[in-house]
Amino acid sequence: ALPAQVAAAIVQQVGKPVRNAVPSPTSENFAEIPAHHRSAFGGTKSNGFLRLRRAGIDYVSTNHQDSRTWRWSDIQTVSNPDAYHLIVFGYRDTYSFDLKQPLSRDLSDRISDLVFAHNPSDSSLYERTKP
Repeated sequence: ALPAQVAAAIVQQVGKPVRNAVPSPTSENFAEIPAHHRSAFGGTKSNGFLRLRRAGIDYVSTNHQDSRTWRWSDIQTVSNPDAYHLIVFGYRDTYSFDLKQPLSRDLSDRISDLVFAHNPSDSSLYERTKP
């Protein structure tokens, strides 16, 4: 395991999608949402927090093997089917979250905008309209 700062420096140099399982506990965020990560078959996985940062999304869990960090460019798309669910489709893995507090429409739009802004080749596949 690499310290979070070393892993972040290496990730900055990598042009391909990566999977980093060591979120930095001190990184600044613009939103933090308590969440539960479900396993692929609906069973219990872990509880933790989604931290939305300028550089990406962290899932910080007490089960450290379940924690993840995604750069915005490592996320293919996100789905927010309702205010209490968020699915992060990374190029290397997909995480489905039950949110313990509602995700506002403004914050959901901000997440989508950041994903699309950092994935210009993928964003051309979608026509984005706002009400």
